[in-house]
Amino acid sequence: MTRSLSILFCLSLGFTCLQAQLGLGFKAGLSYMELDGPLERTADEVLEEYTLSSGFQIGVVFDYAFTDLVGLRAELLFSQKGGRYKYDGDGYFFISPANLVVARGDKLIQLDIVNTYIDIPITAYYKVGKFEIHGGAVLGLLVGSKARGIRQFNGTVVGSGEIIERFEQTLDYNYGSDRAQGFLSGDAIRLMSGAVLPKSPGAYFDFPPLTSRVIAQPTLYQRFELGLVGGLTFFPNKGLGFTARYHLGLSDVTNEEADISQIELTGSSGLVRRDDDDKNRGFQFSIMFLF
Repeated sequence: MTRSLSILFCLSLGFTCLQAQLGLGFKAGLSYMELDGPLERTADEVLEEYTLSSGFQIGVVFDYAFTDLVGLRAELLFSQKGGRYKYDGDGYFFISPANLVVARGDKLIQLDIVNTYIDIPITAYYKVGKFEIHGGAVLGLLVGSKARGIRQFNGTVVGSGEIIERFEQTLDYNYGSDRAQGFLSGDAIRLMSGAVLPKSPGAYFDFPPLTSRVIAQPTLYQRFELGLVGGLTFFPNKGLGFTARYHLGLSDVTNEEADISQIELTGSSGLVRRDDDDKNRGFQFSIMFLF
């Protein structure tokens, strides 16, 4: 009986200590992210630009304290990344991607890209008074990838010399489900030559039709992302924290098979694939509640 009571006492004491070390929490906040990578350019000017755009993050926090000052924290977050993209300058436009009828001229593309991830950051932290310094790694799983914006073009059809007056298309991309030469049903743009263009083309409208060897359309953004995070948290009290941190992507988030040049054309399909190393980077601000 004495031995059983001793074992029960030790188990109860261990469980109590474990409860004291383990913490559960909740966090929510805003992110300001952009894509960082090589930009298309001519000898005279840069044609592409990436800038910050806002998103949100929300999720749960698991905290394990080794001491009162040092510990580990794991998070499970629903997180938006991406950025604003702009292409402005000389470029091509497929009047008919299937027949490789192409025009060259002045092209403007503006997109607000939203890539949604399930992020798992694991960080170590050290407390200094009411402040906490933290840093670690983050693994992201892409669960959604969309963009909205416009595309404008004016130029001349290669071969026939037909002049294309400036027109505008509405872009509502779903990078995960759009298909080659796909477009949203609705209004059409009619050129003077009689050619009909979709008012809202899909993300891969310029791509050639899929062949029997290709099961699915390659998507622009990779499924997984690896990065580093680091920052500072201010705790006005034990359970409430205000965090600012920086996200530094380490892995290329774009897929070469679907990342195409906006100015160059070559080969049987006309498209030039770009093996760019594009990474997510930006700032994240959040409020954290620990229990």
